[in-house]
This record gives sequence, structure tokens and C-alpha cells, in this order.
Amino acid sequence: LGLFLGVTDETGHDSDQTTGVEYAYKLSKNWALGGLIDYAGPDQRNWIAAPVVYWKPGLGGLILLAAPGVEYHDGRGEVEHHLLKASDAEVDEDKTEFLLRLGAIYMFHIGSRYGIGPTVNLDLVDGHEVLVSGLTFEVMF
Repeated sequence: LGLFLGVTDETGHDSDQTTGVEYAYKLSKNWALGGLIDYAGPDQRNWIAAPVVYWKPGLGGLILLAAPGVEYHDGRGEVEHHLLKASDAEVDEDKTEFLLRLGAIYMFHIGSRYGIGPTVNLDLVDGHEVLVSGLTFEVMF
């Protein structure tokens, strides 16, 4: 079970705080299956949910992952800014998009139950590349 704390950096948007949870079930020494849920906010307001395939290639604590899933954007409807004319008002609608997350974690174990690792993910969604990076804290049971 893991907790992710980091930032999401999407071109054209400010970087946003990202928090997530993930779960992995170990199938063998090198493979695990699981799932994740992330939230980037408060400005981007994007939720991500995806099943995950984890692969440990045998290079220390390196773990590679692939996660096909969905990104849900929580829109605000029509945004009226006091500096914009009504015809220039921006529309920010709810939408759901397919995404593919590719990532890498290098896990450092603390005793037999805990771990911490720098994490870098690339989300491919709606023709955009989004960088999500931070730290993953894990508890094994």
C-alpha cells in the first residue's frame, strides 16, 4: 500500500500539488498488479484512476510501471473574469479522457515493512504529455 505526494506539471498550467494512493499485489519476484488513484489540485482539478502493472527488472529498488486508465477533469462551467468581455469568457467543462501512465520508482526499504522512493511518471492524455513527480511512501503487509 502506497501514498504518493508530489506535483503535476502540465504544459499551459501551473504546477499543482498531487496526492495519490496505490496498491500492488505481488505475483512473483518481478511482477505485481494493482491500482492507483491520484488527485492534482486545486487549480487543475484532475482525478486519475487506473489499474497498474509493475515490473521490477532486478536493478536494485527500480520498479517500472504502466497504467492505462482515465482522467476526470472537474470543470467549473463558464468562468467570468472581470477583465474579460462576455464574448471572451472561458468555458471549463467536465470531461473524461483515456490516459496512459508510464513511470519509474526507485524504492529504498526501511526495515522489512516500509519503503520510500522518488517517483517520476509521464501521463499521455488527450495529445498532451504531463509530468508527475514526487515521493512514494509504502507499507508492506
